[in-house]
Amino acid sequence: MRVSAQGACLLGLEDDKGRPLLRDTDLAQPWHPGQSALFPMLPLANRVAGNRFELWGEEHRLPESPVDPDFFLHGDGWLQPWLWVAGSTSSVTLQLTSQCGPFHYLAEIDYRLHGASLVARISLTHLGESPCLYGAGFHPFFWRDEQTRIRFLASGVWQEGADHLPTDWSSRLAPHLDFRQWARPQGWLNHCYGG
Repeated sequence: MRVSAQGACLLGLEDDKGRPLLRDTDLAQPWHPGQSALFPMLPLANRVAGNRFELWGEEHRLPESPVDPDFFLHGDGWLQPWLWVAGSTSSVTLQLTSQCGPFHYLAEIDYRLHGASLVARISLTHLGESPCLYGAGFHPFFWRDEQTRIRFLASGVWQEGADHLPTDWSSRLAPHLDFRQWARPQGWLNHCYGG
């Protein structure tokens, strides 16, 4: 596991035989957190329609993003330098305090190798006076080649619109979106599955 304090990103993750599990980040080239192996999405994940939300009758406009003209894409956590709090040969803990738009928060990320597993944890503490909605998650980029096959259970999928926002829920999985049996992913796959 290789970690950067810039964006609290993973730069690479390999198994004990040196085979990549997540895509590798070439540090010999200029890089952006969006090109990393994995980055955190916070204080919200993905996109919010209209780049605003209403909470208890008050409208909150989200900040502009330096990487997307229409959305506060994946929040601001992945674009900021984090403070290295603790580390060992198998773990690292990073912290960030941020204030942007309606969000004022303290975030902590812990990446830990535990046996053959990566355990990744995000915690968010709201520091603002007025309550606010939060969302968080990780954005991994899995290693993929011609032999890659994936399989997972799902009860349905949200279709993706032209603006990358979910449109309609479908409990019928189209063949190119159905991974209940081992299958090779084809092309762009940016959908939210449920179940």
